[in-house]
Amino acid sequence: MSKRTKTIVCLLMSLVLLLPLNVMASAATATKNQVQPRWSYTDMAYVGLDITTGGTAYSTADAEGYPGTTTKIYIKMTLQKHTLLWWSKVETWEGTFNNFYGTLCETTQVGSGTYRVKAEFTVYSGSSSEDITLYSQELKFTKS
Repeated sequence: MSKRTKTIVCLLMSLVLLLPLNVMASAATATKNQVQPRWSYTDMAYVGLDITTGGTAYSTADAEGYPGTTTKIYIKMTLQKHTLLWWSKVETWEGTFNNFYGTLCETTQVGSGTYRVKAEFTVYSGSSSEDITLYSQELKFTKS
């Protein structure tokens, strides 16, 4: 087989291998500027972080299930600060919502550094559940 034929065959094989990725990506939906996979009991999950110029960090974790299917939502939200090699815990909050939706909003003061919020959701339908972990964007704050 000539070099040109091998190149064409390799390109065609690459395209065939990439085709399933396009199909999988189409199974996701865009919500609040985040691409969300489809879950069994969860319609939407979101986590966000905002830090004011005064150093107040506003953390939000929000989940919504399906009416008639989702029975309870547990949210654990952890504000994390980036240290040398890893993310360390600054503060943790949690809440249980006996409904098909729940929102956890918390504030705290922070010093200079880079922060993010880790949100862990457990969404229930009766005795069955699914776990979802999301991270907010990373924000750098410098105390003046």
